[in-house]
Amino acid sequence: MRSRAGVVVLAMCAGVSGGARAYDQPEVKFSVKVAAAGELVECPMMVGSLGDSLETSLSNRMRLTANATPLNEEGRSAVQLKIFSPSGKLLRRFDYAAKLAQQKPSFEYTVPEMTPKTKLVVLVESPSLLATTRNHPSWREFDTRMKPNNTLERTEAQGGPRFAAAPTPCPAAQLGR
Repeated sequence: MRSRAGVVVLAMCAGVSGGARAYDQPEVKFSVKVAAAGELVECPMMVGSLGDSLETSLSNRMRLTANATPLNEEGRSAVQLKIFSPSGKLLRRFDYAAKLAQQKPSFEYTVPEMTPKTKLVVLVESPSLLATTRNHPSWREFDTRMKPNNTLERTEAQGGPRFAAAPTPCPAAQLGR
C-alpha cells in the first residue's frame, strides 16, 4: 500500500516529466498579418515550441490562440488556430494536420460585419523542421534557440502559456514600401 506522500511524489514527477517534453520540441512560428480596408495594419508573431499554447491580442481587441502539437509517428502536427471577436465570441476555428517539415500552412479569415473590412492571414512555419530532410540532420542543428552543447535555451516566461509581443506596425518591407 502506497503512502499519501508517495502518491504525491509520483504525481509531481509525472507532471514535471510531461511538461519537460514540450521543452525539447522544434520552434514553431505563427505569423499574423492584419489588413483593414485593404491596408496592412499590423503583423504580430506568436513564437513557441511545438506543444505550446500561444496567444496574441490585436489592436482591434480581437484575440487569436494557436497550438501545433508535437509531431506524431507520421511526422504530422495537429495545428489549431482560433479567432475570437473583441467580445470574446469564437468566430472561427481552424484545424489542420500538417507536415511542418515539408510545408508552411496558411489560414485566411475575413471578419464578418466589421467596419472597416478586416482580413487576417496566418502563416504557420517551423524553420528548423523545414531545414531537415527525413529528420536528418536533426532539427536541433537548425533551431536558433539551441545552445552549442545541444541544450534548448528557453526564457523564464516559457514555463506557462506563451504570449506574443504587443501588436506592432508591420516593417516597411512588408507594407510594400
